[in-house]
Amino acid sequence: MKLVPIKAKGSEMTHHVHGHEMKPASQMSRWEKFRMSMTMTVGMEHTGVAGREMARLIGLDIRQKFFFALILSVPIILYLPLGKFIFGFQPPAPP
Repeated sequence: MKLVPIKAKGSEMTHHVHGHEMKPASQMSRWEKFRMSMTMTVGMEHTGVAGREMARLIGLDIRQKFFFALILSVPIILYLPLGKFIFGFQPPAPP
């Protein structure tokens, strides 16, 4: 079976036709990065440079979520008996 490339009728298909253009991460606001990280379909059709940029953004997003979870886990560990064993300190129980 031999695949033959065909051109779109009228003009070539570009990202502008689809209505979305991916900006470099350095030009995106925090809100745009967050919104892009919450959608699953953005970037699925991209390859090459856009795909690598999306992979980099996903890595940054995962790293930020990891450190956020790490910070939230510190008080939990402090109140556990494990916290007293590790740190030799246990904060007073809340009233």
